[in-house]
Amino acid sequence: MVTLRQAAVSGMPFQFEARILTALGTTKSVRVVGDAPRPNLLRGFITDCTLAKSPGHKLTEIERKALETEREDAEIRHRELFEGVPLPVISYDWFSRRILDVNQQAVDHYGYSKDEFLRMLISELWCDEIAQESDLRLNRMDPTKPSHVEERHVRKDGTVIEVDVSSHVISMQRKPVRVLVVRDITDRNRFERDLQVSNERLKSLTRVTGAVIGSLPLAEQVQLMAEQVRVAFNVDACVVRLIREDELYLLANVGVSFDLLPERIPCNVGLPARVMREGAPITIFDTRDSDDMPAPDPSQPARYTFVSYAGAPLTVKDRIIGVIGVFMHAEPKFFSNDDLAHLQIVANNMAVAVLNHELYEQLRAHKATLEASEERLRLVTDASTDAIWEWDRDSDTLSWSDRVYDLLGLLPTVLSPQRRKTFGLVHPDDRMAFFAALIRHVRKKTPFRVELRLRHGDGSYGVYEAYGKLIYDKRDRPCRMVGSIHDISDRVQRDRELEAVAAISLALREVETTSEMLPVISQQIARTLDLQSLGVGLVDPDSDDVVVRHVSGVFEGLSGLRFEKHGGMVANVFGEAEAKLAEALRSDLSTILNGVLKTPTAVLGVPLVARGEVIGVLWLGKTVDPGAVGEAFSSGESRLLGILAEIAAASLRRAALRERTEFHLKRLHSLSIVHATVSENLDLRTTLDMLLDQLRLQTGIHAAAIHLFDEKSGMFRLETSIGFEVGVVVPPLGRDLILNRHRSRLEELQESGTRGRRFGTMIAAGFETYLAVPLIANENILGVLEIYHKAELPQNVDLDNFAEMLASQAAIAVDNTNLLKSLRTANRELTAAYDATIEGWARALDLRDHETEGHTRRVTEMTVDLAKLMDVPPQEISHMRRGALLHDIGKMAIPDSVLLKAGELDQSEWVVMRRHPGIALDLLEPVSFLKPAIDIPFCHHEKWDGTGYPRGLKGKQIPLSARIFAVIDVWDALRSDRPYRKGWSREQAVHFIRVQAGRHFDPEITEVFLSNLETIDRWIR
Repeated sequence: MVTLRQAAVSGMPFQFEARILTALGTTKSVRVVGDAPRPNLLRGFITDCTLAKSPGHKLTEIERKALETEREDAEIRHRELFEGVPLPVISYDWFSRRILDVNQQAVDHYGYSKDEFLRMLISELWCDEIAQESDLRLNRMDPTKPSHVEERHVRKDGTVIEVDVSSHVISMQRKPVRVLVVRDITDRNRFERDLQVSNERLKSLTRVTGAVIGSLPLAEQVQLMAEQVRVAFNVDACVVRLIREDELYLLANVGVSFDLLPERIPCNVGLPARVMREGAPITIFDTRDSDDMPAPDPSQPARYTFVSYAGAPLTVKDRIIGVIGVFMHAEPKFFSNDDLAHLQIVANNMAVAVLNHELYEQLRAHKATLEASEERLRLVTDASTDAIWEWDRDSDTLSWSDRVYDLLGLLPTVLSPQRRKTFGLVHPDDRMAFFAALIRHVRKKTPFRVELRLRHGDGSYGVYEAYGKLIYDKRDRPCRMVGSIHDISDRVQRDRELEAVAAISLALREVETTSEMLPVISQQIARTLDLQSLGVGLVDPDSDDVVVRHVSGVFEGLSGLRFEKHGGMVANVFGEAEAKLAEALRSDLSTILNGVLKTPTAVLGVPLVARGEVIGVLWLGKTVDPGAVGEAFSSGESRLLGILAEIAAASLRRAALRERTEFHLKRLHSLSIVHATVSENLDLRTTLDMLLDQLRLQTGIHAAAIHLFDEKSGMFRLETSIGFEVGVVVPPLGRDLILNRHRSRLEELQESGTRGRRFGTMIAAGFETYLAVPLIANENILGVLEIYHKAELPQNVDLDNFAEMLASQAAIAVDNTNLLKSLRTANRELTAAYDATIEGWARALDLRDHETEGHTRRVTEMTVDLAKLMDVPPQEISHMRRGALLHDIGKMAIPDSVLLKAGELDQSEWVVMRRHPGIALDLLEPVSFLKPAIDIPFCHHEKWDGTGYPRGLKGKQIPLSARIFAVIDVWDALRSDRPYRKGWSREQAVHFIRVQAGRHFDPEITEVFLSNLETIDRWIR
């Protein structure tokens, strides 16, 4: 047996059994197995075999079987674990290095059978290049610890593979065994090596592109990058094109003569077009087999030819801006996916370079624009009417442009840069609104704009619009605020004027009359200027005096007073037609108002001018301090007052014209009513009563009367009156009025001392004024219109003219009545003469035909009776009466042989007899007086059913008068005796008439006739 010393010297394996003392003082039997990997270094395993070697102990059969069972279970578990690993597993003896076992994965992966493996040493799997290194590493390996190494093994077919070997040592059958788990890492290592190569190439390209970006013009940048691509990809040429206006322009070219490359090509032809369509890199191993290559055109110059191609799009934010391509002239080259990926990276870098160049150019243009804008801003600031200010947060100071000194009237030494002192210029009433705007601005981070009043150097205030905006630093903290102030005093004044104008205009549109407008004007002006007292005086067109129409405040005592336009307190205003602020106005008013104006009150008189004519005056009163009377109304207020006074004057003039127009329209309407009544009404009393009603309604007089002149007696008689008590009206002036022939006026009757029967009665009735207007027509005095009033009637042209117009209409009415009376008398006489003539003709006809004597008179009276029962108007009944009297006038032309024949007429004689209606038409039509009476003579033989003559009219085509007369004519003929027969009885005649209703006669008329037969038939009886 080899001792430990011998093993340490020779390096041979050793094995022995021994007893050792434990820490607890007990002994154990152990087996030691090991070797010496190098001189003076021993290693090995110690196995506990105490149970088997215990002195005096002999294993029982049960213990022996238990140990065997335990050993078998351990081997089974080891085998299951060995075979269950999905990787090749190899176990070999630690000392002999002979392979003890392999799993099926090892057999499949290495190509050796299991028997072949078991005849091999572990070193036979090593590649020759690493055999020595692996042997040394194995000798130095610590057998007690797991190991992990990468090695190169050889398969049975000679293929060298790279493996990752994990190993650990186990004890098997009391021997050390190393178990190897092998992982093939050949593909992984190859990928990592390729990736490393690619990364090195990419880093090289990136360094180049990073070095040139921004340092050179775009074309030179891309040209340098194209040269690096040519070198990095080991190709013959590299071309870069950019899209411009739907074409690809040549930007960079390396390796190709410029004569063979067109400067621009279409975007939809060739391999670049395919790259753009697909939006990804492409490669063509042999372009001679590609359909994307355009066919050569003999008419075009020679172009660059190539056999292999790889291209990638230049993309910026999903937008293709160009194409890069690499080419091989003669020998084809295969471009791998890695090559295409690297080419796309280069294309992206180029796209970035293009984008950066564009951004650089934009930035440079923006910088130039900014510089120009700053210069313009400086010029604008210098020329601006606004004051520019800036607040610095760190120093809490304000700086201003020079314009602020002109705006505020301050010296640079007075305007402090301290913020708190500058804010002291803000009017106290505006500071809260200003600070609130600042707070809102800071919270919302929005610009602020606010109107405020700033104190000028002279102590006055102006209205300004302040604008400001905060500037924030990179950490979003406010660092500065910039803004401006703009003088808007004039605009505010204009806005105030416009608001006042709009308010007063809107208010005046709601009213129409002068009395309604005056309080509106006063309220609007007082509210606009904060006035305490105001008065309005208007010119009276009749007296030309100024009448105070509306007052308020201290002027209330002036209401209703009259002033001469050119004297007293209104003389200055009317004389120069401009606003006057004078002590004279105040003195006059104070005198009139019995010293009411003892307090210091500034009084301003403003004329109301419309169309160049002063129509009134405004008095404005303001209570001020004793020393400020002259400054009570500012220039702006005076100008605003002038504008409001002009609007008020225009509105008042418009209202006056409207009222005047309405006044005249009412007068004209009254005159039209009077004229219509005079023209249409024949009752003189009714016409004159209506005339007096209109006179009283339009003028407001208390009483009036109309007296008519009687030429026979030479005296006036009262025709009608209005407004008098019983017994007051007396005869008019009489002879004096007839001699003078014009209107006369008496005033102040109560104070004149006039007495007598006439005026004593007037005075007793309380009348003060008397006006008499003669009624003259055709230069004849027809009467007199008298007007009585219990107060003074103003000397008004409108009143006098209106009275004369009514008197003229009354004269026309009286004259028309007189003429009508004459016409009626003449007409009655003429009508009586006509009727006497007609009756004479009727009697002549009766005398010719003795058989029908009395017939005409009877049928005429019965026709009139029946017409009245049918509600025929009286005027038409008169014409029917004449027609009935002349109904047989046509028989005057019928021969006696026919007319007076004793027997019945034959057919030819009936033809002659039936001509008499047409003869009657010929006789009567030329007589205009008898035209309305023709219907009965011409149509009384027509029948309801249309079988009559001369025209065969039917139904209501027959005139009403003829239909009425037909019933009467037949009734009288039936009831009267004739030479050839006796008259029918009443019952027979009624039966015949009833039967002929609807045939010969109108059924409605027949019914009325039969219903009233007792009344109508009295003429037969």
